[in-house]
Amino acid sequence: MMATKNAKIGLVLAALFLVFLVSTTAGAATISVPGDYSTITAAMNAADSGDTVEVAAGTYSPSANGEVFPINIKNGVALVGAGADVTVIDSEGYTSLEYICQGWYGCYWANVRQRVIKFSGTSDPATTLQGFTITGGNGGILVENGSAPTIDSCIIANNGDWNYWGTPNGGGIRVHNSAPCITNCTIVNNSAGYGGGMSIYSTG
Repeated sequence: MMATKNAKIGLVLAALFLVFLVSTTAGAATISVPGDYSTITAAMNAADSGDTVEVAAGTYSPSANGEVFPINIKNGVALVGAGADVTVIDSEGYTSLEYICQGWYGCYWANVRQRVIKFSGTSDPATTLQGFTITGGNGGILVENGSAPTIDSCIIANNGDWNYWGTPNGGGIRVHNSAPCITNCTIVNNSAGYGGGMSIYSTG
């Protein structure tokens, strides 16, 4: 009788372990662009922490596929391109209407050119940007609010435009109160008020 009871307990524990294993592994998904979604923005909106958004070779821009900027990378999500030489995210100087307050200028609505990629509050180091050329933005990548993403094997080039408002500091990458891991990246031909390539203001 005792042996039967122990066997039943063992089966229950094994079943619980299997349920736990499935629940912890089934959550991670791979989302394809353009296979599952036509834009990186839509794929990122659909992604959850632990997911990977895989982007096929090509150019992703407002004119090419209706991309919207900045692309906000979610915490714990990996955005992976097919390689920086063949996968380009180009904001084409994308603008959006914003309410701006500028000291003695006062507050006003204006069309403001956006950065290409934004990490904000992405503290999970699994948050990743890999294998893209990032170009055409009023600044390439913004990393802020305690973010700690990995930025790997990217080309950040030709971002920044000295317009009426000026390019934000950090034409290629701006780091503000954050600690990204940046590896194997080329940062070239970007412009800004200062820190044309990169601006770092207080690491997290």
